[in-house]
Amino acid sequence: MNSQPFIQVVEVTKRYPRAERPAVNGVSLSLRPGETLALLGPNGAGKTTTVKMVAGLVLPTSGAIHVLGHDMVRARTRGVRHIGAVLEGARNLYWRLSALENLRYFGSLRLVPRRELSNRIEEMLALFELEEHKHQEVRQFSRGMQQKLAIAAALLHDPEILLLDEPTLGLDVQAARRLEATIAQLAQEKGKAILLTSHMMPLA
Repeated sequence: MNSQPFIQVVEVTKRYPRAERPAVNGVSLSLRPGETLALLGPNGAGKTTTVKMVAGLVLPTSGAIHVLGHDMVRARTRGVRHIGAVLEGARNLYWRLSALENLRYFGSLRLVPRRELSNRIEEMLALFELEEHKHQEVRQFSRGMQQKLAIAAALLHDPEILLLDEPTLGLDVQAARRLEATIAQLAQEKGKAILLTSHMMPLA
């Protein structure tokens, strides 16, 4: 296994103005290819803030974050190219578009070459067992299917790193277990470095 970390977080703190205490206080972690790391804790523990800092969406107050060697404060644009993210509460999909239309749209946003995009879409639909539903509007999907499609969209540009914020939240037990198996497969077979958050010990 490659010993060079894909993600390095060193003594990162985030303080919001007028907050009594920091949202994140002195967090350090590293993540290498093929590894999955779960940030476990209750709501309000700073898990989502940590993931957003790794994704370059929130700037740390102090400390350092590097993604494949790129400083996520000074060279954010270079770092985010290597990241796919599914954030809880974010607009990860458009409900009135079909699964196929969503994947085409997000693949274009990620600048996947047109000749490659069709193949990547078919690969993702197969990986997440969504081929039979690709022409169906996302608003008709179950919560589990929506979550799988959101992860598929995040993987279209074949990023080395996948960030998942509460990926099984709202899923029934069977759907959660299927998604957990897929996450493990992405790490073990595809070599992705996966950072996820959860307040559930079984998932972690």
